[in-house]
Amino acid sequence: MTLICVFCFATDPATTYSHQDPTTGETLLCGSCQPGTHRVAHCTATTPTQCAPCRENHFTALWNYLPRCLYCNHICIQNQEVETECSPVSNRVCRCKPGYYLMDDFCDKHSECGLGYGVQTAGTHQKDTVCEKCPSGYFSNSSSQLDSCMKHQECGNGQLVLLAGSAYHDTVCGLLTSLQDGVIVLIP
Repeated sequence: MTLICVFCFATDPATTYSHQDPTTGETLLCGSCQPGTHRVAHCTATTPTQCAPCRENHFTALWNYLPRCLYCNHICIQNQEVETECSPVSNRVCRCKPGYYLMDDFCDKHSECGLGYGVQTAGTHQKDTVCEKCPSGYFSNSSSQLDSCMKHQECGNGQLVLLAGSAYHDTVCGLLTSLQDGVIVLIP
């Protein structure tokens, strides 16, 4: 068998393919079709490979000699949204909606950091929320996917600490106003 190169403009193996001409029996080195197109007819000893553009909702991402383009088969399902729409050169790309992350091919809701815990790292499309226990001097009194631990307030200007802060609540400050019938009145 003889290898014939007709209309070969590139020597990169990714942009060429071998084809046996059914009329002559010769093996030809044909030019591949560029991404976004597909093969309509193989090359011959006198004509180059004929290519045509992909139709709507179809694509080819690589140099190819496919008889038709591939169908854009990625469908964004529950808790997903389109990141990149189908184009002649790429399939549709889906990602998790805000508030969700990819786990085992499904989009799970980001974890909430509970009382006494704050967000160390907010969740992304690819990773869950990372929580941390509030350190001494900080608190979190809510369950949240976004809130970090907050610093305890400091009592000032003659205020007293009525309730010391913890990991779950802020410091409560107040003023001693008067002594009525042996009872101390505190105003927060």
